[in-house]
Amino acid sequence: MLVAVAVAALWTLALLRRRVGSAWALGAIVATVALLYGPSLQYGFVSDDFYFARPLSAPQMASTFYGNWEPLGQGNAHFRPLIAVAFQLDYFLWGPRPRGYHLTNLAVMALAGLLSFTLLRRLGARERPALLGALVWIAHPLAASAACWTSERTDSVMAVWYLAALVALLAEPFRLREALVVLACSLLALGSKEMAATLAPVGALVLWAAPPRSARLARVRTLAVLAGLTAVYVVAWMTLFPSKAHLVLSGLGGKLAAALLPLFVPLSYERAGSVRALAWLPLVAAAVAGLGVVLARRGPPRAVRLFWLGLGWVVLTLPPVFGLRDPDIHRLGFLVCWGAVLMVVAVILALPEEARWHPPLLMACALALLLVPPAVSSGQAWGPGGFAFVSGNGWKLNDPTWESRLSPEMRRLFRRQARQYLP
Repeated sequence: MLVAVAVAALWTLALLRRRVGSAWALGAIVATVALLYGPSLQYGFVSDDFYFARPLSAPQMASTFYGNWEPLGQGNAHFRPLIAVAFQLDYFLWGPRPRGYHLTNLAVMALAGLLSFTLLRRLGARERPALLGALVWIAHPLAASAACWTSERTDSVMAVWYLAALVALLAEPFRLREALVVLACSLLALGSKEMAATLAPVGALVLWAAPPRSARLARVRTLAVLAGLTAVYVVAWMTLFPSKAHLVLSGLGGKLAAALLPLFVPLSYERAGSVRALAWLPLVAAAVAGLGVVLARRGPPRAVRLFWLGLGWVVLTLPPVFGLRDPDIHRLGFLVCWGAVLMVVAVILALPEEARWHPPLLMACALALLLVPPAVSSGQAWGPGGFAFVSGNGWKLNDPTWESRLSPEMRRLFRRQARQYLP
């Protein structure tokens, strides 16, 4: 609770400033990341982290651009060469020391927050609502895994390129250079995680929701080119990993409820598994629908568009989560929950001007107190004693072939962590 109070005070001070530029926003975001997830600098590695924290030869590194991101075939097969490059840069900087890898995760998280602020501004939100939206995203419990588990940087790195592409899509003026930036960032997002395949339809929705822009046809054509590149990517991905190209539809109702509820109801990672999501989801859905109706009738057009953009964002980005046998929104939902953040910003924009920030930024304080405790708890799950840390490493401890697949220095690190932290 002390962390929640500190974050509430930080947000209040950050939002009291009349002018909020990018530098001020970045300072508030970095401070929030440090308060929430700074303890992860003391965490070790979990499960697949031990595979990636080792040097690769040049041919092995090159192979990640046309095959598995883990060229020795130790981890789950995916096409994520940008993440492989990120881990190699970490190894070059930090060697086998986990603290450096966690520091990289926190830096990427802060960059994602700054891009969120920038995109919200280009979508028409004023400075202070945009900053609050970015802070809410960083403090959402669904951000914790991307911040505190080294291997889950797949989501934060992908989100950085994803948001950067959308920021470039809304640039003024929009010329060939901006179009090339959109396509380059999109390709980098696709090289980071499969969820980036949703970028073209999300980009179309963002264009619809944004204030009027010049060169609209050029932006649409850029998205059409991106859709074509994405189609090529999807075909190539399915060719590389045919056994993984499926959606898990069995028990869809319960899984969908378990995925949607944590977007709108802040729950810790461990707590979410014990909540009967299917029973609560109709109530949450009714509340969201009712809010949408009220905004549509009484809210300003900008707030209404942002609200429906948020809902559409969730609908479009959620399906890739169901490519896993057991969809885990707490581990995979960092990008998805930006849609819920858009709805929060829409509500803020719909409030009367004189009530929006006084008395002292009650909404910011309420959101901080609501989000921070489950976010901190979700981050702690990946640290020593946390359930994700213990279960992930404990499962490897019981695998007789596990240590033989590690590099010598990772084998020593795993044994040291097992002696210190595993029962």
